[in-house]
Amino acid sequence: MQQYMEEVTYSSIDDASRISEYVGNDRADLPNTVVLRIPVGFGKRRFFHYGLKPELTSGTLINLANSQSNVVLRNLVPGLSYYYHFLSDGVVVKSGFINTIGQVRMIHAPSISNIRDMGGWLTTDGRRIQYEKIYRGGEMNGGHIASAADIQELKKLGIAAELDLRAWYNEDNNISAMEFLSSEELGGGAVPSYLYTNDSGQLPEHFTKYMYLWRWREEFEFIVENLRAGRAVYQHCVSGADRTGYLSMLLEGLLGVPYDGLVKDYELTSFSKSMRKKETIDGAIAYIMTLEGNTLQEKFKTFFTRYVGVRTSDINYFIYVMLGGNGVEENISSRRNSHTSQIDSYDIFGRKIHSAKRKGITVEMSSDGTMHKVLR
Repeated sequence: MQQYMEEVTYSSIDDASRISEYVGNDRADLPNTVVLRIPVGFGKRRFFHYGLKPELTSGTLINLANSQSNVVLRNLVPGLSYYYHFLSDGVVVKSGFINTIGQVRMIHAPSISNIRDMGGWLTTDGRRIQYEKIYRGGEMNGGHIASAADIQELKKLGIAAELDLRAWYNEDNNISAMEFLSSEELGGGAVPSYLYTNDSGQLPEHFTKYMYLWRWREEFEFIVENLRAGRAVYQHCVSGADRTGYLSMLLEGLLGVPYDGLVKDYELTSFSKSMRKKETIDGAIAYIMTLEGNTLQEKFKTFFTRYVGVRTSDINYFIYVMLGGNGVEENISSRRNSHTSQIDSYDIFGRKIHSAKRKGITVEMSSDGTMHKVLR
């Protein structure tokens, strides 16, 4: 996979797929783990600590069993330095650090296929999608049953919301394997942490069908609401290949990932023994390229606002958080329908169909999607 990422560049739809040159017969979607041998001569109270700072005041502390001979670390974030300490009876007996490499963050959870963090991809303006926000992968119940240990591993990653893209014919659909709550089980306007949309789009012709446009809107709004609530989202279908691949491509295009990154992320599924080639999504990207906009990202924005029907304010917030915002210093454009705001309604194509202004200080949207305070 590392060779594929370094050696392959796609410049246009006319380029032929090269993924088959790098995929073998074995499953290769599980990342390397870090294995550290426990020093000999430990006392009775043995601990292991690791984190992004050398101090022991933050990070993770693990109680080591007397029978353990090593520590195995999984799913570290690429491009960071992790500091570690072995402690015996409260005294540090060995310290060191781990440098992680690479761009794509595959997730080690062997009973679930094709899991990876959406973070790491570079945009055309040089920014990088943030890790630990959105994950994509295969199902955890139905035809493929996830182990309890792997489900807990996902929760350790901060995943607190599940977006289920499967169709009605899959077993055990509309049930959260991670035991999250659906909107039907929540009251008082709380943010739902589980959504089942019954067959998300996975073909180029779905880009012009209302049913799939409506589902993509539901899915996007679910993701934004959970990002606002500070929850990382796990989106999946059965294999994490087609329905998941199409939604991931749409989200990454909206963030400004160039063509090369869009198709390579789609093709990475092939390392899980589910071969997927760029030709499968090239038709969809070709359609996006016919839409209004000077750049590919602008064309994706046109698709989301005019055809999917999502709010420009939600797009602004999504880009802000996924490309480096902290979710606390919230952009004014991410606030919607407060008591001081202009109240807007939109149809499925993103056209404004009603506007009710109130006196006082209002927040109004300009034609370019920016928000301004206005005194009336």
